[in-house]
Amino acid sequence: MANVPDTKAAKLSVIGSITEKAARLVEQNRRLSGQCDKLERQNGRLTEDNASLKATIATLERRIAVLELGEGFSGAGARDGGGLQGGALGGAHGGALGEERAAAQRVAQRKRAQARVNRLMREVDKCIALLNR
Repeated sequence: MANVPDTKAAKLSVIGSITEKAARLVEQNRRLSGQCDKLERQNGRLTEDNASLKATIATLERRIAVLELGEGFSGAGARDGGGLQGGALGGAHGGALGEERAAAQRVAQRKRAQARVNRLMREVDKCIALLNR
């Protein structure tokens, strides 16, 4: 009967080990549940931010389209002094001077358009950076 106490001690040792492991699993489960809740809240906020930024991008794209359409209609028209005045149909006041002025206006308009495109691209880049956060 010398084996009986050893067996009882071994059983108690195994039970103690199982109890410790179960306690560690319960604690780890609590910790991971807390992390999961935190990540779900963060995911919700990021989803809302993403939707807001997508709406901003859509609004900016509509504004760009409206501006491009407006420029398409105005072109080199009356707003910037182009059109028929100073062109081939402008008579004696046309000629080289009118063409030079029209060319200078086109260059200036192109520079303004490029600056505007650059500004819009920076805004889009900022939106993309926010989306990637």
